[in-house]
Amino acid sequence: MERLAAATPRSLYVHLPFCVRKCPYCAFSSSVPETGEIDRYLDAMDCECRFWSETFSGKHRFDTLYIGGGTPTILDVRQWELLFGILWRYFDFGASFEASVEANPGSLESGHLDLWRKNGITRVSIGVQSVHDRELSWLRRPHGGREAIDAVERTAQAGFRCSADIMFGIAGQTLRSFRESLDGVLAAGAEHISTYHLTIEPGTPWGTTPPADMTDGYPFYRFAQWYLPRKMMFQYEIASFARDGAECSHNMAYWDETDVLAVGASASGHLAGLRYTNVSEGREYIRRLEAGESPSDSIEDLPPEAKAREAAILALRTRRGIAFAEFGVRFGTKSLDRVLGILDSFPSFFFVRNSEYVALSPRGMRIANRIWEEIL
Repeated sequence: MERLAAATPRSLYVHLPFCVRKCPYCAFSSSVPETGEIDRYLDAMDCECRFWSETFSGKHRFDTLYIGGGTPTILDVRQWELLFGILWRYFDFGASFEASVEANPGSLESGHLDLWRKNGITRVSIGVQSVHDRELSWLRRPHGGREAIDAVERTAQAGFRCSADIMFGIAGQTLRSFRESLDGVLAAGAEHISTYHLTIEPGTPWGTTPPADMTDGYPFYRFAQWYLPRKMMFQYEIASFARDGAECSHNMAYWDETDVLAVGASASGHLAGLRYTNVSEGREYIRRLEAGESPSDSIEDLPPEAKAREAAILALRTRRGIAFAEFGVRFGTKSLDRVLGILDSFPSFFFVRNSEYVALSPRGMRIANRIWEEIL
């Protein structure tokens, strides 16, 4: 406990594990809530936040806040007011902090935007995935293409920085339809785009019965790397492109391995060198906290060499890459030499390198999983 109390997290993650319905490819912790379950969940989260406030001996100050899911916009305005009441009661936030919320186009209401603006939210990440109804129907998403564009437009016009998630690998998707999705959200006001390859995970409906006709994702990712910089959207992280100044500071906290406090079911945090994960199922999270039990399912203290390997992989997710001097101070020159030796086994065009750092080139980002396998 003394070790946790000495942590200095600057970022707070809040997980809301509820959805209108479960997408067949989704492996994240989420469920359709029963009557009254969201209110009970918020009561349980109040208990967890109170515990952390007491651990830090008061209202700890954060620089970034990220509220994700699930589908956070499944909460109505009253429930959002309860959530903000919990956060403001136990924590403090800097005057210029970044505060993000995830939203689904089908459940984003004007009341959400009004309340978020009054409570300091600065950034909204919208799960667009595609602007084409046929592709969205194949994905079984609960919204249409026009709804998606409208959600981005309303969010940007309300004064928020807007991010859009766009998926590739969808059956029947073409480079033209993919470009139209990118162009659609950019024209609507998105300043940040995260691109994701549709991945079929074990334990999901599609993991049991995979869909037919999925497209190869490689050409789409390569196209995004070529096309988005021409729209002044620059790749700062392996899956993310942004206009200058619109990068997500909260996500960078994970890649930079700074301390992150995480609350809610399945939330994973990093404090004082310890990595912890809460119980994944929302109803078990509620039960534990109602019974006065810890919601934590695991606490891990990686050995030094494992920490070095993980830090190298996380750093290579970003365009900043591995800074030699900083990495050497943290993990020692032997660990640095080991990582650099592995990178040297790949062709040099996969990297951008000088005397101070090494990062993945655009070509390197396309084979990042292969490089990470060697580092691990």
